[in-house]
Amino acid sequence: MFMEAVSTSKKKSKSDINANKLNNQKYLELQLMKMSKILKDGSNVQDKKTKRALSLLKNYLTWEEKKKSIDNQSKQNKTT
Repeated sequence: MFMEAVSTSKKKSKSDINANKLNNQKYLELQLMKMSKILKDGSNVQDKKTKRALSLLKNYLTWEEKKKSIDNQSKQNKTT
């Protein structure tokens, strides 16, 4: 999950805990709301992992744009 919001019991295994979280509709809605808020304005994020994820997303989007422009240029060169 994107962020941890529910405290976990030490007696349960991690796979059981993750499965229970994914089945909890309120937990999923809360995570989606937090994610959308962070994606809209990531300037006030304090979590180190979240900052890394946002920078990775920005890098990926710029790479994708470059790749699209290169692909478009190569298609134009082939047609001319």
